[in-house]
Amino acid sequence: MKATKILSLILALMMLCSCLLAACGGEEEKGEVGGEVSLNTNEIDESKVLDLPKLGANGFNGHEFRFVSRKVNHDSLKTYEIYAESLTGDKVNDAVFTRNSQIEKEYNCKIVEEQVSSPASSAMEPLVAGEYYADILFDEARLLRSLAGKNLLVDLSLPENMNLEKAWYDKNSLSGMNIGKKVFFIVGDAATLDDRCAWIMWFNKDHMEEYDADIDLYDEVRKGKWTIDRLYELMVATAKDLNGDGYLMPGEDRFGYIAERYGNFGHVLSCGVTIGNVDDSGTWVIPTTPKQELIDAWAALKPVLTSPARFLSSNIEYFTKGLGTFYSAGIGSALSLGNSTYRIGALPMPKQNEEQEHYLSGVGYSQLCAYSIPTTVEGAEDWAVNGFSSGVEQVAYFFEVFSYYSMNLLTPAFYNQVLLKQVVTDPESAEMIEIAMQHKVYDPIAGYNFGGINVYSHVGSNHQNGIPGTDVNYDTLVSSYEAKVAAARKALQQYIEFTDYIGTDMI
Repeated sequence: MKATKILSLILALMMLCSCLLAACGGEEEKGEVGGEVSLNTNEIDESKVLDLPKLGANGFNGHEFRFVSRKVNHDSLKTYEIYAESLTGDKVNDAVFTRNSQIEKEYNCKIVEEQVSSPASSAMEPLVAGEYYADILFDEARLLRSLAGKNLLVDLSLPENMNLEKAWYDKNSLSGMNIGKKVFFIVGDAATLDDRCAWIMWFNKDHMEEYDADIDLYDEVRKGKWTIDRLYELMVATAKDLNGDGYLMPGEDRFGYIAERYGNFGHVLSCGVTIGNVDDSGTWVIPTTPKQELIDAWAALKPVLTSPARFLSSNIEYFTKGLGTFYSAGIGSALSLGNSTYRIGALPMPKQNEEQEHYLSGVGYSQLCAYSIPTTVEGAEDWAVNGFSSGVEQVAYFFEVFSYYSMNLLTPAFYNQVLLKQVVTDPESAEMIEIAMQHKVYDPIAGYNFGGINVYSHVGSNHQNGIPGTDVNYDTLVSSYEAKVAAARKALQQYIEFTDYIGTDMI
């Protein structure tokens, strides 16, 4: 699990960066490797050991491993974990460059990336025609499902050279993005977007100190007292009518809590509740009526979701300008908070109540990208020469190496950059982020929105000018769910039946 090794990896990365700077004297020519990193293969934990069979002396014989990835313009959601041209001083960039350089040198291969607006869409035609298109696709999982549904993606549980029990894969994502028994999508240390899409709570330290300097939210988290009720209490208490007109208006007044509209989804997941369940066979199912725990969580959230002290907006600028005390979003939002003049701290999402065992971080699906291997990698034609039984086994071997090196380089670089370079500068916030990321929760039924079953965004969102008021639609969760569930169950069953039928002979 990424979070359990964050702090130690950060220290390792800081040492790495010092070595890189010393090696290159502060400057690097484009394409030049800035120093070797010694990776420890003697881990006591076997799940962290790369134990693939040895390749021949020529490695991959110069094979060019081609990634086609999603091009995103938003800073917090850019896919920058695959390729870097040179060392620049940016921690993530330099980790990517160093990782790729070492893999290319040790395994005699080349790593290239093409970014397109929609890899799943651009790959459809050539893959249907049986043509080689890429070794690895990196796109939103909800879009890659269209390829899985046409027998165009490899079941990643089958290759002998891919061990999904290894520490560099996110185990929760296996059931969190894959609906049936097959594994078409995967994330882990080779990606940062799964972390950047995981929900977290930021808070304005200056506003909290102004309200009550004796409140220690970090300590409340440690004691298990950071709950929905506590958030509601503080968001109401710290909202402020700055212009004195008797109303809370966006851009003019301070709201106690600013959130994206789809933050309702993140809050429900932070209570540990999903729409569906995984049955004994490992397949997701949808109950005909909403689960009682969903109804209970929604009721607990009602004061927060409908409070006039909460402002729903996609504009993070309000929070950075000090017009909000609390702000919830994916952790990637940290990359957009660095220009705030206020002191900002991090907290996990609040628990439903003190009885809840863990703090949970729900993973949003709107930009959640995952890795997939197209079935047409057999067309690369050099896999047999390189000693593999199939093109799939060749790519699986490479991706195992790619993920292992990412565990040692990319993951610590990402957390180091988010925690130490952008917003958070205090070690207690770093501790809070570690706590938040230890337990990520996925809900593919709501995330993929089978039959329109994701009712969170439009239930309980009757607002004027973005400000919650008397919400007559709030109490329609059950009726909205029941209106959608038949279509959702049908869509889910069709997908499962088809994807479980196909793909049995891909290796």
